[in-house]
Amino acid sequence: MSLSNILIFIVPGIIIILFLLILLTIRILFNPAYYSHAGNSRLEKGLYSEALEYFYKALKKNTKTYGENSLEVAECKVNLANVLIFKNRDNEAFELLTSALKIINVINPDHNSITASIYNYMGVIYSKRDKHNNAIEYFNKFMDIAKKESLNPASIASVYNNIAQVYFKLEQPEKAIETHNKALELYENIHGNNHISMANTYNQLAMAYEKHGDFNKSLECLNNAHKIITCLYGQQHPDVAAIYNNSATVLYRQNKTDEALELLKKAIEIYEKVYGLEDINTANLYSTTAIVFNSKGLYEEALKYFNSALYTYENYYGQNNTTTATTYSNIASTYKNMGNIEKSLEFYNMALNIYENIFGHEHSNTGYIYYSISNVYLENKEFDKAQNNILKAYEIILNVFGERHTKTKQLCNDIAYLYEQNNNSEEASKWTAKAI
Repeated sequence: MSLSNILIFIVPGIIIILFLLILLTIRILFNPAYYSHAGNSRLEKGLYSEALEYFYKALKKNTKTYGENSLEVAECKVNLANVLIFKNRDNEAFELLTSALKIINVINPDHNSITASIYNYMGVIYSKRDKHNNAIEYFNKFMDIAKKESLNPASIASVYNNIAQVYFKLEQPEKAIETHNKALELYENIHGNNHISMANTYNQLAMAYEKHGDFNKSLECLNNAHKIITCLYGQQHPDVAAIYNNSATVLYRQNKTDEALELLKKAIEIYEKVYGLEDINTANLYSTTAIVFNSKGLYEEALKYFNSALYTYENYYGQNNTTTATTYSNIASTYKNMGNIEKSLEFYNMALNIYENIFGHEHSNTGYIYYSISNVYLENKEFDKAQNNILKAYEIILNVFGERHTKTKQLCNDIAYLYEQNNNSEEASKWTAKAI
């Protein structure tokens, strides 16, 4: 058979196959589910911007295919909200969740899996806003559904960890430990002892023990996490570096700063190798290292690492971001320790502007900055300005934590001290009584 005769048989087949491939590609690209799957895939890899792009496309396709008030659209909005929470765009996320909940309540109020997810994400946002009672309320709504429905046990474990984080922020480490252990038990029943979810929960549990002052239990949990991570991924994985970072935090709390710096050095080597010098993860380690140097009185070293972190944060997040604000605050603290009052106040006020812009006036972070500014003025013997700022801090902390909380009582003692410095013993006595 000649070549021309062979081609007569082959070429039409190739054309048909190509035509079918084109049809399949068009069908995939016009299928809304493709964009949702692609978004979830990017989300699992931490590629939030790409995930957001795919979920927006999924929302557009699903709206066109199924209509604005459909379960598919509601689910897309929940997926989008999840990514936006990761990107600290909480207001946008909350609007999407509220919209999704309205859709569910109108067309299918019994669709509890999506409703449960909405309650969970709302709880996360309230927790980030320091609205702790609201956060617990929505997490409990999730749990109410979980008791009635056969929800994924891993999702329940995840919400236990979220609840524990609220207790952690409320300075209630005993409740945080108890709730993390519930998550740990669920994950162990689902996955066994050697799973990444177990390692992540051990990591969080370790920080709760650290806050409780039980450093040995904290390091034990971190050691368990380390064993799992190294077994799964090896010694040079970024998650190993994260454990080194948390272990360094515990050692720092024990005033073992040299040991802490050794672990941070190991963590930085891994992150610089895996992510590079200007990655956000590397910047986080630079920031932790700077805090340890600051505590050792090595202020120039601290500023060097803080500024390296700040360069990345400003490029990655921009200037109007909580992480950037925290770094401004840390730099301000270093300048205060160096006796540079002017620079310290400059950076504290930069942090304050960001926190008030993002969270408003009534957030604990805003209160902490007012307290720090008060301490700078106190250091400079400007008692009236110190008093003015600490009273602002007190009103915020009282509103967030309540009058019986240790943070509130500590502020009462500090305010009493300032009144004593201003020779106002009557007011000082009143504030001392409030601290009891």
